[in-house]
Amino acid sequence: MASIGDKVRFLNETGGGVITKINNETATVLCDDGFEVPYKISGLVVIKGSNKNKAEIKNNTIEDVEKLSTDIEKSQITELKSYKNYPTDTEDVFIAFVEKNNNFNLFLINNTEFDLFYVIGTYDEHSHVLLKKGELLSKEKINICNYSETDLINLKEITLQAIKYKTGYYNIQSVLNSEIKLKPYKLIKRSNFTESNFFTNNSLIVKIVDKITEFSNEINLNELIKEKEQNEPDKSRKFSKRAEPVLVEVDLHINKLIDSIAGLTNTEMLNIQLNTFRKELEKAISDKNVNKIVFIHGVGNGTLKVSIRKELDELYSHYQYQDASFKEYGFGATMVILRKF
Repeated sequence: MASIGDKVRFLNETGGGVITKINNETATVLCDDGFEVPYKISGLVVIKGSNKNKAEIKNNTIEDVEKLSTDIEKSQITELKSYKNYPTDTEDVFIAFVEKNNNFNLFLINNTEFDLFYVIGTYDEHSHVLLKKGELLSKEKINICNYSETDLINLKEITLQAIKYKTGYYNIQSVLNSEIKLKPYKLIKRSNFTESNFFTNNSLIVKIVDKITEFSNEINLNELIKEKEQNEPDKSRKFSKRAEPVLVEVDLHINKLIDSIAGLTNTEMLNIQLNTFRKELEKAISDKNVNKIVFIHGVGNGTLKVSIRKELDELYSHYQYQDASFKEYGFGATMVILRKF
């Protein structure tokens, strides 16, 4: 009889993998390519048993279950419903980075009483990039993807959208729509990775929601607004007029910065331009009236533009930047947004 953890092959077609779940006469098989396939148990041939049956699994810790078979990669989906040492006092959804062999596995954890349909991705420049989509059952975690340390440094934001549901009767739940801003230096700092009940290896866990929020039709929005207007004092006279926001332009063309370029190498000229960029950016950051600064770098071979945006990504990632107005600057300028008025 097949059981969770058995390595199997398909009887009537090519392929096989490891059983991760069993529901009546159907087993979920994790194939070598990372996809899960539902398959009738009668159509499976056990190649290597897990040496433990389902009854034994219920009485073991997460560590024991993860060691059921060397053929199951620990980073793949793991059932958590029946395991001991799992924190059930909070109803939350998490992402987690798990350190393993100098690499980092990104997990999605559903520690709620609801099942999830999820879409998870990253935000790259001006668009979203899909990492994985699917169904994540209550009290389960799933490996989304793996990163090297170099890849992790360039990771700025994780996006998650999820719908919560149950089998049978339940109250409609709010749709998760989260953008998780990441700080690369925190992701690669080993001291930020600690022990947890979710994993055997050290991990960095980020909470997506504080609690499950249900929709309610008992709140009268008009009454809330009216009550707020009555109870909130008029503070308009206590504030002086805010200074008009200022946009600063900095021309980084080398002939605008020095009188002569005679005898200078390309590297030396680039360093002069980057030093001016850093000096002017820090100056604008210190001036509270400046909300935007435009660096005119020209088109050229793109070296200066790439160098500027690399520094913005690595050293000033908490500020947004974009191409400056095409009408005014063409393709040759980058605008940094320092603050919003």
